[in-house]
Amino acid sequence: MGWASYLEDNREKVSEAIDQLKWRIDSPDPAEWFRQQEAKNLIRVCEKFFFEFWRIIDLATDPELRLAWELKEARLRIDALGDRAATAEALLEDTRRELAEARADLARSHRSAQSWEDRFRALERDHTALISSDMGSALEHYSARKGRGALRRLRRKGKG
Repeated sequence: MGWASYLEDNREKVSEAIDQLKWRIDSPDPAEWFRQQEAKNLIRVCEKFFFEFWRIIDLATDPELRLAWELKEARLRIDALGDRAATAEALLEDTRRELAEARADLARSHRSAQSWEDRFRALERDHTALISSDMGSALEHYSARKGRGALRRLRRKGKG
């Protein structure tokens, strides 16, 4: 871990420099008191900054966290999910198109079935009318030849 050891070396150097500044600032000269206070305040601000900076560096260089690897893996997963989403969208579009075609086929079949049903009913009416008219004329013809008694017998046979 070259990067981590480089950062650790620099961390130690900064800590030593801050300690030396603290030691130099603590002079007994009262004329320097105001500048000493400013320097102490500045050192406290620097220490807070470096504390936060080193905390972040510790997280970034922790071998157990492996942030760079995890970031790379997360990007790969995002790309894979993007590919899957694109595939799913294409499949959804194909399914929508097939559904529209199936609905159109169903509507055509329904119209065709309705047309065949109308045609069947018309033929059924024509057949019923034809049978009624033919039966009536046959009965009239038969009754004219055989008399009224034959008509009654024929009617009874049709009922029984």
